[in-house]
Amino acid sequence: MQVKLPANGTYTVHLGDAQHKGGEAYAYRLRLSEPQPDFALRVVPSRVVMRGKDSASAAVHVIRRDGFTGTIKLNVKDAESGFTLQGGPLVGTQTVTRVTLKTTLAETDEPVSLVIQGSATNGTQRLVRDAVPAEDRMQAFLWRHLVPAQEFKALVYNPNTTPAPRKNKFGKGKKKP
Repeated sequence: MQVKLPANGTYTVHLGDAQHKGGEAYAYRLRLSEPQPDFALRVVPSRVVMRGKDSASAAVHVIRRDGFTGTIKLNVKDAESGFTLQGGPLVGTQTVTRVTLKTTLAETDEPVSLVIQGSATNGTQRLVRDAVPAEDRMQAFLWRHLVPAQEFKALVYNPNTTPAPRKNKFGKGKKKP
């Protein structure tokens, strides 16, 4: 919650728990300061699979803090990775945008870790933030949460390649008892 107080005066702050429990086992945060506009990013889903030299889409969510309304430009952090990002920027009070991840690669042997990055200015200060990979999950048929994941990964496959035959868990050629 943000509150603008007059410059002079004595103020009392009451910090309470909605269930009236509180105590040393609970953590609370209280910050008294001038606003510090900033942002955080989430990219959903945390993994994409795409054909060689093709594209996949994702959503980038922004969490705007302390009234931050700056324009956020998006890109892939390592330009040498063979991946580029199209879409965005996030402007004003916009909280989500769809982006397209494109690749020049024909195929990857394993998923590649990527970092989507957002940059903006806050007055004279340049802000650069990495997007946290996440999955969009629903709780109890109503609430939605962006649950953080370890990495944002992309797998590129060649649709003309014949996959190797799968082995069953009993070994090649053996049948289930």
